[in-house]
Amino acid sequence: MSSTLVIPGFSKATPEELAFLDHELAPERDWYKDTPRFASNEDIEIAYGSGELVEVTDNEDLQLTLRFKDKRDRFKPYLTGLALDALHFFGNTWRTELPEDLAAGSVRLAVTSMVRSEAHQRELSSRGTLAVADSTHCAAGAFDVDAAGYYIFDEIGKLTSQGHPDRQGQQTVQRMVMDVPEETIPPYEYEYDARITSAAIRAAQLLQDAGVINLVQEFQGTPNACLHMAANPNT
Repeated sequence: MSSTLVIPGFSKATPEELAFLDHELAPERDWYKDTPRFASNEDIEIAYGSGELVEVTDNEDLQLTLRFKDKRDRFKPYLTGLALDALHFFGNTWRTELPEDLAAGSVRLAVTSMVRSEAHQRELSSRGTLAVADSTHCAAGAFDVDAAGYYIFDEIGKLTSQGHPDRQGQQTVQRMVMDVPEETIPPYEYEYDARITSAAIRAAQLLQDAGVINLVQEFQGTPNACLHMAANPNT
């Protein structure tokens, strides 16, 4: 098992991965070339207050990672209305791609990134992550979904994270509800089910084939795999 902790969409990127990203972003660059970017989190909040952006919340298909709740001053859970529609369409499509024994709402996909300020984007780029300066995230038109992990309800009905077995720290339950007494948490017994994330990849590809999104499969085939999706404003 790997000793390297990986976070979807934010690992160190090689020159080859950055070149791949640059190439794959071409369609959405064209779609959003004239769309203003948000310089700061303050600008993002102003846009949300004016109705330009809408808040993204959990539903039966999708779960926002915890940082959008306990670090909301830094990570903003907003998108344009168009991008939110694309995100929900993706979630619904994923659900139909799941095997029947998983289609009853016991699992959810993890939304890892939404709108970002240009300042945040520059910080990511300076750290050598897989990020570009003119990201569609800064226009609130893109979102990322974990493609090597998901959330699952445990035996006591609490939502816990489950990642690829080569991610460090997956032998312990990561609680979404932090006031649950430690002694009530059952032993960690789940095995990673690749059918769940494979269905997510198929769903994203279906939306791309339909022209609804531009899809970039970041770190494809690794424990850090992530689906970057930008809504097509021309649909």
